[in-house]
Amino acid sequence: PYTTLFRSRRSMVRPLLVVGNVTRLVMKMPQNLNVTVSLSPIYKNHEHLLECIRNTAPAARGMFQWSFVREHVDFVGSQSQETKQIIRLIAWWTAQQKWSSAFTTPDAYLVELVVIHAAEQLKSQKPGATELINHILEVFANFDSIKVLWADAGLAMYTLKDIWKPLLSHEPLFMDPVNPYVNLVDANSFDCRELVKFAAAPDRLEPFQREAAQLPFVAAQ
Repeated sequence: PYTTLFRSRRSMVRPLLVVGNVTRLVMKMPQNLNVTVSLSPIYKNHEHLLECIRNTAPAARGMFQWSFVREHVDFVGSQSQETKQIIRLIAWWTAQQKWSSAFTTPDAYLVELVVIHAAEQLKSQKPGATELINHILEVFANFDSIKVLWADAGLAMYTLKDIWKPLLSHEPLFMDPVNPYVNLVDANSFDCRELVKFAAAPDRLEPFQREAAQLPFVAAQ
């Protein structure tokens, strides 16, 4: 099958031809800007999507993640402004780390979910930003044994019985709150050892401290 997309640059529209079963592509744009395009079929409804996943071999289910983009955006977008601010800070922290490969680099969506999970854990304590950031890094530091289901706290778009049963034996396990068929930290798609190492390091807050030291009112002290 062939799919033709169009991209615009300086008022010129140029077609981009996608051949075969491509579900994701990255376009190099001016000024070192990369635009990622994820391709997904259109489903009748949410249940039809889940049915298609059930009828697909487990090894091939990864391609369905792009079909949940709207749900991903809505889930993160529904969080408080305070949580979104911490998401931006932790995303910045991860960008400061020296990951050895894409396989060891945490996905941006996973990072967002970890922040949301950590914020939910401390919700009743109403933590400050520093306390929450430290808690998030502790979660990262123990990521090799993490188990997050979301459904057990009523935060997922599905119930516990909807989770694909083999996933429950995975360790680590971090479910996608909108897709009951995926472990976001499956060892075949992400190696969390570098994340654990960076988050457990004594100088893990050094990027924040270095940045804060450049602020005029801090440097003057």
